[in-house]
Amino acid sequence: MTILISYFCHSQVFRVASIIATLYTIQNAIGSAAITRVSNALGAGHPQATQLFVYAAMTPAVSNAILISSTIFLSRRIVGYIFSNRQDILVNQNDRTNFVCCHGRMSL
Repeated sequence: MTILISYFCHSQVFRVASIIATLYTIQNAIGSAAITRVSNALGAGHPQATQLFVYAAMTPAVSNAILISSTIFLSRRIVGYIFSNRQDILVNQNDRTNFVCCHGRMSL
């Protein structure tokens, strides 16, 4: 539905925003399906199946977090030039990007 709405609007920004929203929707759908499967498996008394469902749901989430965090970390010096050419702003942005990337990895 989100992608279909973007074709009725002529704005490229709206299309990009709807694609990003779809990516978040996929992660939420995987999490919701995992919660249902885990609760059903626990109710049926199958702990091995529960463990499998948790691993299946966590694998794409962890890989996505590592990919995004690594991409931001590796491009931190390039991204700073998008906003400014002043050296003090670049250093400040570089320090904050390091903090954000490390915090994202620790929250896994």
